[in-house]
Amino acid sequence: LNQAADHLQAQLPAGISGPQLRNAVGSLLAGLAAAYLSHVPHNLSAMKLLSPESSYLSLLGAMVDRTDTHLCRLPPGKLRSRLAVVLTVVWPPAVGLRCAQIAGSFVILNGLILFLDPLL
Repeated sequence: LNQAADHLQAQLPAGISGPQLRNAVGSLLAGLAAAYLSHVPHNLSAMKLLSPESSYLSLLGAMVDRTDTHLCRLPPGKLRSRLAVVLTVVWPPAVGLRCAQIAGSFVILNGLILFLDPLL
């Protein structure tokens, strides 16, 4: 993930100047990508630990059912169930919180590394 942060930092426009700001923005972007892409597998793994007898497919179905209960009642029938599947995969519950946690920790850790690097 540090390589992803370094790569994203190198791709930033020249208008974002200063090593600290470039480090923070690159770390933030890498953290957001890592958190978003790992959210559903993380949830499935945690649910599997709580219910080892359940299959991953049934656990994903439980996630979809939970999303379905939070949808408004406007979409009818199959459209509603398909929307629940899409939302479970594309924007699952608590993905914003997970993104904030992981991106924030990336910014802090990579900022500390940038600060301590000259001292070591």
